[in-house]
Amino acid sequence: ALTIDQLKMGNDPVLIWKNVKIHENISTSGYNGGLMISYGNGNKGVRLINCEIVNNHSPNRPGLSFQGPSTGFLELVNSVIDGNISSGNNSTSNLYIENGTVRLLNSVIGKNSSNDYSIEIVNQDAVILADASSLIEGGLAGINKLNPASTIALGSAMTTGAYFVDPAGGDYHLKPYSSLIGAGLLTNSLST
Repeated sequence: ALTIDQLKMGNDPVLIWKNVKIHENISTSGYNGGLMISYGNGNKGVRLINCEIVNNHSPNRPGLSFQGPSTGFLELVNSVIDGNISSGNNSTSNLYIENGTVRLLNSVIGKNSSNDYSIEIVNQDAVILADASSLIEGGLAGINKLNPASTIALGSAMTTGAYFVDPAGGDYHLKPYSSLIGAGLLTNSLST
């Protein structure tokens, strides 16, 4: 798994990664088959643009794990987190949020199976914001909110209908009848 930590954050207020594909990594022990973002303090954030974090495997937190400070943020723009498989019983979601704010724009967070969650939110300082340009499979029922004080604002985010061309073969382009076709936005106004 890749890790973004305090050293990689440097002094920039926002670390931007574009066109990153994290596919088919396997972690046989511990956490984080795909990507872990973990940094200590500050109003810093990470913006992932045109990223795919798919088909990774680990005992826990197989997709994207965000463990920033309560004042930190993660923005997912035109990105897909899907098909990440956990062999453990804890933290089986595609997106794990410990602290901080996560904003979605034109992005898809899928579920791994009917028994899993799309997103797991751990602490009261964790916030997830999404609008009509994004899809969180399962909607509110697809979010495991471990702390009742966590904030979830899905607006009119879609809950089904991503329809990828060939996810098993690694093709995450949208099929012509996907509910996401035409739903994209240039910007969003989501804030806490």
